[in-house]
Amino acid sequence: MLAKQIQIIECVAKVLVIVNKISNQSIRCCVLMLCCVFSLVSCRTPSTEKASVKPRTVAVETITVDYSQIVDKTQTIGTLSAFDSVDITSKVSERITKLHFQDNQWVDKGTVLVSLSGAEQQALLKEAEADYQEADIHLQRLTRLASGLTAQSEIDQAKAQLQALSGRLEAIQARIDERSIVAPFSGHLGFRRVSEGALISPGEVITSLDATQQLNLDFNVADLYFSYLQQGSAVTATTPAWPDRQFKGTVTSVGSRIDPVTRAVVVRASFENIDNSLRPGMLMNVELQLDLRKAMVVPEQTLIQQDRNSFVYIIDDAGKAQRKSVVIGKRMPGSVEIVSGLEVGDHVVSKGQFNLRPGVAVEVQTSVANAP
Repeated sequence: MLAKQIQIIECVAKVLVIVNKISNQSIRCCVLMLCCVFSLVSCRTPSTEKASVKPRTVAVETITVDYSQIVDKTQTIGTLSAFDSVDITSKVSERITKLHFQDNQWVDKGTVLVSLSGAEQQALLKEAEADYQEADIHLQRLTRLASGLTAQSEIDQAKAQLQALSGRLEAIQARIDERSIVAPFSGHLGFRRVSEGALISPGEVITSLDATQQLNLDFNVADLYFSYLQQGSAVTATTPAWPDRQFKGTVTSVGSRIDPVTRAVVVRASFENIDNSLRPGMLMNVELQLDLRKAMVVPEQTLIQQDRNSFVYIIDDAGKAQRKSVVIGKRMPGSVEIVSGLEVGDHVVSKGQFNLRPGVAVEVQTSVANAP
């Protein structure tokens, strides 16, 4: 290499001698420029030539395609209702003598809520009990004398009279029981709508009673998802009243009819409400799990959109980037389902893909497996 440079210097020296003999200034300048270019080209080292043709590589990060579990869901709204709900009323017209409850009180099944006046019925009960005792004594006397002194017809008549008086006693006792209004099931009472001493009529509402430890949530689902609806499906509900909480429930029943106007079916889910956080009538945001399946999922940032077409870059066995067209399915926060176009094990570029062109050599800096 040194000898070659010496030869070049000698040649340049000879050229300079010739240039000095040229009288034309323009020609002299041109010859000098050609000599400089020749010298630079001749002095270039082989390493510099090799570096100039070295292929360009692009640094990228990749993920390995694998199957992941995804959940198909639909969102809607629904309204809560009590598992059991009833308005407490009276069957008879009578004056209220005592109210045994407070507003919003929890009561157990069978708790007496209201006592109505029953003085007349109590008097009739005493009269009926006396008649019954007298008839019973008469029947016993006839039975002891049944050895021929008393006709069988008289005994039968006495038995019939005793049975009639027994029925009268039961009827009077039932009317007395109607004067004590009890809770038909356990739950929370509403506001009282009557006062002690008031005359109440049949059907007049005294208060309401709701079983709130378990609530029903009714919501509409489009008939498009009817084949996915089944008992036991998971339901998640939220409400602005409790913005930081999610309430879990399960589907208990699916309506037997689809509304021909809205093309939707009513679905009922059940929610536990032990802490009494929810109330009947609340509006809830509902998320219903329809199906749980496996699919290929990639991060959303791996996609390149061109019009309506979707592409990703994968790394082939030669370490070069190749662009592949894909068909996408369900979109999820931060990820997207790939219906076709990729295979399990493909290395998809997740970072640096916008610097790539098909066939470009790449340098993989980080490669991670797609979380299942």
